[in-house]
Amino acid sequence: MKNLRLILIIWLFAITKGLSQDKGYVAISIGPSIPIGDFASKDPDNDKAGLAQTGAIFDISFCYKLGKQLGVSALLRGQANSTDKQVIVNELATQLPSGVTADVDTGYWSAGALMVGGYGSFPLSKKISFDSKIMFGLLTASSPSFDINLNSGGGMGWVKQESVSSSAFAYLLGVGLKFDAGKRICLLANVDYMGAKPKFENVEIVGSDGTIQTTNWEQPYNTINIGIGVGYRL
Repeated sequence: MKNLRLILIIWLFAITKGLSQDKGYVAISIGPSIPIGDFASKDPDNDKAGLAQTGAIFDISFCYKLGKQLGVSALLRGQANSTDKQVIVNELATQLPSGVTADVDTGYWSAGALMVGGYGSFPLSKKISFDSKIMFGLLTASSPSFDINLNSGGGMGWVKQESVSSSAFAYLLGVGLKFDAGKRICLLANVDYMGAKPKFENVEIVGSDGTIQTTNWEQPYNTINIGIGVGYRL
């Protein structure tokens, strides 16, 4: 039995010695950002509906092994998601008097995140490894602005909601593949889930009649992100 264990150890060492090995990488990635849950909801009766549509991310990432497989990671992310203004147009159409039309212009959800955490890299072949991350950090998000212009035969009016920023704790769970394209160059394909709940306070809603209202809300900010990138192997 001892001889069998020794043979297995030697065999595992022999096959892993030729697998993908480096100390980590520095990389840039881009790709789509897909909202889910309340953030993607288009339900006008949902107070936390974000009306968010598929957007984009830009990442700068750093991963460094402290051993053969496990290490630390850091991520700097920029993210933007457009909003579905047609939902607002359709809802206003059911509420406005006959003969009154609405022209709606909306801004973007935008966010920047700084994350740090753990990193695991598990070689699958000489050039390919499976990577995983669990990260925590700070997300600063800006809510979209809304401009609504009302038109009728008797005149015009407008309502505007400003964009405000808020910061919140964020977390990220990710997996991916790394392909060593050269001695120092690698290609990356990653998928991650990021979540946060920024709270927007004292958001002003101003009307053309001089009225000013303020509102507060907490926005679940959940996205599935797909990144394709290139890195420098350390």
